Amino acid sequence: MERDTRAPLVVKDISTKLRQEAVTERSVHGSLLVLMQFDVCEEIRLDQLREIFGARRQEATFKHPAPAYVRYERPPVVESIEPLLLESGERLEGQIKYYDYGVVSLIFELPFAGDWDTLVELASR
Repeated sequence: MERDTRAPLVVKDISTKLRQEAVTERSVHGSLLVLMQFDVCEEIRLDQLREIFGARRQEATFKHPAPAYVRYERPPVVESIEPLLLESGERLEGQIKYYDYGVVSLIFELPFAGDWDTLVELASR
């Protein structure tokens, strides 16, 4: 007995088209993050680094109460850096995080608003 498989494909094509139309009508907003991490040494002495930079320590923030094992034993030192201006005129806010286990993170944040196509284009640059 042969089955006709064309009907489900037509339904699928119609539902896909409807989903695509619904998605293109929605606007999205948020931030795009660029994260770079560097393993620079065996250990960073965070207390001494705080004294040198006068930087703050980053305490973990949670929406809901979290158990103690989720928190940093030694929170990273956080230093804000000057914004990065791109040739396109976009401005990325940045910060550096120093971790006691010898890792330095460089984080840039670019706020955006637009449709999904704009987000895909922005993320692919």
